[in-house]
Amino acid sequence: MTRAWWVLTATLALGCTAGPFDTGDTGDTGDTASSGCPSGMTVPRSAGIFFDYFYLDGLQYSPVYSDGTYMGRPSACMSSDGHSVDYLFLLESQPYGRIAMSAPTSDTSYDLNGTQAQIEIEVFGASNQPTFANGEFQTGSWYVTSVGSTFDSDVDGSALDDTTSSSLGITFTIQGTR
Repeated sequence: MTRAWWVLTATLALGCTAGPFDTGDTGDTGDTASSGCPSGMTVPRSAGIFFDYFYLDGLQYSPVYSDGTYMGRPSACMSSDGHSVDYLFLLESQPYGRIAMSAPTSDTSYDLNGTQAQIEIEVFGASNQPTFANGEFQTGSWYVTSVGSTFDSDVDGSALDDTTSSSLGITFTIQGTR
């Protein structure tokens, strides 16, 4: 009993928060875990991308999100106001793509081809390296549940990159907490 009490006390005193999507940034200690993020962004306290569907040029892939540093930057970055995220995702344990999103308000559906909110899906691990952004989606929906201290959004859409003639079918949830 005494040993269990000490372990519990040490865990609470150290503020252990490790979980499956814990990026390790304490957010309030001025640490440097956020270095490498785009300007105005830091590493969120927790982050995740959950892919339900990912088809590129007619082939199904199973990308994943994993905390860490890839290509000299953290896998997850979030703006200080919680309205924008910029995440990397992996395929077969290697950096494969990037999702960047920015939304002005929550509890709102956005047009994937509109200009009020921005979305960009870059697949730099593919041979032709397509990028899909506003204006290139043929169908789909984008609902932002939360912005601010937590960014939470669901996307379901299909797009065509005009430059590479690549097609994308994608469904995912992206989350981050500052």
